[in-house]
Amino acid sequence: MPYDYIMKNIAVYLRTSTEKTKGLDSQYQSILNSLDSSHKRPVCIYSDSGISGAKLNRDGLNALKNDVDLENISMVITYSFSRISRSLRDLINLLDYFDERKVVVKSITENFGLDTPSGRFVINILGSLAQFERSIISERIKSGMAAAKKRGSRIGKERSINHDLVLKLRSENLTYHQIATIAGCSKTSARRICLKFHNPSLMVNKGKE
Repeated sequence: MPYDYIMKNIAVYLRTSTEKTKGLDSQYQSILNSLDSSHKRPVCIYSDSGISGAKLNRDGLNALKNDVDLENISMVITYSFSRISRSLRDLINLLDYFDERKVVVKSITENFGLDTPSGRFVINILGSLAQFERSIISERIKSGMAAAKKRGSRIGKERSINHDLVLKLRSENLTYHQIATIAGCSKTSARRICLKFHNPSLMVNKGKE
C-alpha cells in the first residue's frame, strides 16, 4: 500500500436519504463484514441520515473531512461511492481531496479504491467523464445564449428602467423604438410601461413604432 497507516484510524462513512436508521445499520454491518483480519485499527463512524447525496454540506461528512485535515484518518470505507455523493463531479472532487491528503477511499459495493492501480484507473475514467459532462454543459449554455442573442433576447439581469423617462418620451410623441434606444430597454418593455399606467393618450399610434 502506498500510504502510511500506522496509528491512524479507519473511518466509516454512512448516509441515507431518509431518516430510517435501519439503512445506516445495514450499511455499517456490511462494511464490518467486509473487513479482514488485517483491519484491527480503531473504527470511527461518520453518518448523515435523511440528507440527499446531492448536498455537500453535511454534518457527518464535514466532521470526517475535519478529522482528515487533522491527519487522524488513513482510510475511509463506505458502502458505495453514491453514499459519498450522487454527483459525479462532486464525487471526483472529494476523492481528489482525500487522495491529496494520502487517505484511501474504498467502496465495498464497487469493490475498488484509490489504493490499487485498477481503482485509480477507474477513478481517472470517472474524472474524464465528469470533465466531458462539464464541457457538454458549457457548450449547451454558450449555444443557448447565442441563440437567445440572435433572437434579440436580453442576456443576464435586466437593467432597471426609468419609468418616468419612458412616459415622458412617449408623451412627446416618440416611437417605442426611439424610447427603447434612449431609455436602454426593449420596445416591448416601453409599451408595457405605458400600458401599466393606463394613459390612453400614450397608447395612440403616433407614427411608426
